[in-house]
Amino acid sequence: MNKKVKYTLTSGILSLVFSIGLIGCSNSQSQDSNKDDQSQKEVSVKENSSEVKKQIEGTFPSYTLEELNEKATVIVEGMPTKVIDSYEKEGSAFTKYSFKVTKLHKGDIDDNKEITLLQDGNKEHEFADHPLMELNKKYVLFLEKSPTGNLIMVGGPEGKYEYKENEKIFENIGHEKLNNHLEKAE
Repeated sequence: MNKKVKYTLTSGILSLVFSIGLIGCSNSQSQDSNKDDQSQKEVSVKENSSEVKKQIEGTFPSYTLEELNEKATVIVEGMPTKVIDSYEKEGSAFTKYSFKVTKLHKGDIDDNKEITLLQDGNKEHEFADHPLMELNKKYVLFLEKSPTGNLIMVGGPEGKYEYKENEKIFENIGHEKLNNHLEKAE
């Protein structure tokens, strides 16, 4: 072979090897970039997973509206304004709320007063059938004093009626509906 052919052949082979090397490096960097993206996604997922509440199963007593009225020492309409505390005591989870009373239906509390009450469950452990109240959302609550002196909902979710704006009624987890006069609504 003459020198010109050898030189051309050698140059071609070197160019091919160099090109393959560049492609390989490019893929390697791309894979490293994908690994970084993946690790960022994993970190993101791990951070978000800490916000997931554990669902607790529990059994609450069931009451009719008449029984709720009899058992409750206080019946209020209003909204939770602040979470005061979220804790566990003796294996049970609780959330303590400040609740702004806008209307008193039964009991010995002034209208437009803030009261403190407990709900079963907290920010880490929530009952599947008794979700925590949302701040600044309207509720009617049937309350009684617990053995420790705290106001609690009669029958757990049975004693909590959430306001449904589109229907202009209050509804509990069992889909029982009340109008603004605390009468059954259809």
